[in-house]
Amino acid sequence: MAAEPLNLTLDGVVEPRARVAVANQVTGIVSRVLVVSGRQVEIGEPLFEIDAAEFEIDVAAAKAALDESIAQLRLAEDVAERQSRLAERGSGAEARATQAMIEVNVAKAVVARQESALRRAELALRRTRIVASIAGIVRPRVAPGAFVEAEAGTVLAEIVQTDPILVGYSVSYEDRQRSLKKAGTTSARDMFDKIVLSLVLPSGETYAHHGQPKFESAEVDRSTGMLTTWAEFPNPDGVLVPGLTVQVLSAIHSGPPSTRAAQ
Repeated sequence: MAAEPLNLTLDGVVEPRARVAVANQVTGIVSRVLVVSGRQVEIGEPLFEIDAAEFEIDVAAAKAALDESIAQLRLAEDVAERQSRLAERGSGAEARATQAMIEVNVAKAVVARQESALRRAELALRRTRIVASIAGIVRPRVAPGAFVEAEAGTVLAEIVQTDPILVGYSVSYEDRQRSLKKAGTTSARDMFDKIVLSLVLPSGETYAHHGQPKFESAEVDRSTGMLTTWAEFPNPDGVLVPGLTVQVLSAIHSGPPSTRAAQ
């Protein structure tokens, strides 16, 4: 007969899987806000546009400067080639040929510098279009027309990842040790693999998806004697929202890892 699982009922709070503050990397005026508050966004999805006119001018100027430096390099190379042929024939001063090669090297350095300037200008132009770095629910904090400085640390928006989502719950040290013993291990990670978690919502309903513990706090809270464990749950329908209090039902079986219910 199979051994009875160790069941625990614990208090938990829903927390976002990740929270990212969206900031601008260039200074300018926000020309467009491309999302509305509460909308789900995906990685790489455009969120804001900063007026790009000045940056487009900088790119055009950098391209012109690069073209000019390339033309100067070609001219220097042509002069150097002619001076080299004259020196080989003995009809020109060797010093002039050497000077011509130095001018070629200087021109190459100018081209390299202008290429870097163009790349920098193009990078700044790309940064006028601000995209989401994670998938989640977005909340813009600025409106079109706002002037934002790159150095000011302005938060343009906040993205909260809610699928999957975390639930943090407290476990007494004694219950943790009982769970390790039930799992037949001294490793928290191995114990987590044998735990099946379910949630009871404030309405009394059982949440449709099961979760799994992922990590725990490194210290026991001295005032309560509890450790915090964070579990990950699928949240495709947005039922779980950050700040929601839930009951966490933890079942741990001895022996090999248990088969989890379909997510």
